[in-house]
Amino acid sequence: RSNFHYGIDHYAMLREIYFTHVKKEFQGASTVAQQFVRVITERYERTLFRKLREQLLAVLITYEFNNKLIGTGYLNIAFLGSGMYGLTGFLRRKKNYWVNWIL
Repeated sequence: RSNFHYGIDHYAMLREIYFTHVKKEFQGASTVAQQFVRVITERYERTLFRKLREQLLAVLITYEFNNKLIGTGYLNIAFLGSGMYGLTGFLRRKKNYWVNWIL
């Protein structure tokens, strides 16, 4: 639905509120723009203020940049597990894995 919203997915937010309060299950509702903002700002606390700031910044960068550019930026800096940051870290880890596996 990224082509139909500007940084905030209201349907995902409603789903998250329902699951959290009714079913007592925790899900995510962040868009890629919000995740990008979270990684750039390095703010991970679970507070309403952080979420609102993140949403405001996500709206601002979505107006300025297209979804492809935001997604590419996020993939280049995102934590991908086990010390891998961004696609370069992921590919480096996978290359080493396959090289060691073949040898």
